[in-house]
Amino acid sequence: MAIAGNVVEQRKVAESSRFRGAQRVPASALIPGLTILLIFSVIIAAGIGAVSVGPVTIIGIILDHLGISTGIDFTRQQDAVVWAIRIPRVFLAVMVGAGLALSGAVLQGVFRNPLADPGLIGVSSGAAFGAVIAIVIGLAPIGVFTVPMAAFIGGIITTMIVWTLARHDGRVDTVTLILVGVALNAMIGAGMGVLNYIADDEQLRQVVFWQMGSLGGATWKADMAILPMILLGVLILPRRAKELNLLVLGEREARHLGVDVD
Repeated sequence: MAIAGNVVEQRKVAESSRFRGAQRVPASALIPGLTILLIFSVIIAAGIGAVSVGPVTIIGIILDHLGISTGIDFTRQQDAVVWAIRIPRVFLAVMVGAGLALSGAVLQGVFRNPLADPGLIGVSSGAAFGAVIAIVIGLAPIGVFTVPMAAFIGGIITTMIVWTLARHDGRVDTVTLILVGVALNAMIGAGMGVLNYIADDEQLRQVVFWQMGSLGGATWKADMAILPMILLGVLILPRRAKELNLLVLGEREARHLGVDVD
């Protein structure tokens, strides 16, 4: 028994040492490495499809459109397929991934709950509701920016409602948070059902296509409509990482450490 206990203890020590070693990877090396991996993934993804395009050709096409001459030969077909079809889709996928990662991390930090995600607490439903309103009512004051902006506003309003109702005595109650999210999802689902009922065939197709989600219709114009909102979060939220980490300790502890939690 003593030998078995020693073996278990030595295994725990070894695993703890490996875990501490894994934590020592500096951000200065991790971030550039992940950036290189992302660029590599974009190039590989842009070359996959019915028309096969090599990585070198893809790099040449991208640099050519950026005004950098490389001397790499490519056909008009390859240029049209890569630059007009595949790169916008890949770029949109990158923005969607960045937005989901940031929103998930921020919500979990602010609500101090690892279960807090845009779908659970109703943020995704609120964004969809805003987009459906813009489609069904036919709002188009800012053109292609209308639906993304309406979705953004719907998500913000839903987040404010969840935060207000779940906050009690200076803290956010986990059970209340989940209950409010479930209730809002149900109410928004009912509202979207009404909008789907009054929508005509063309609007209904647009609503279904938007709700299902697809990268197939991505264009440079659509990407530019979404980029400002994603870029705003990418530039601002990582600068608040310290405050978010302190919020995990609790609002009282975070306030004592200098975080404005009001």
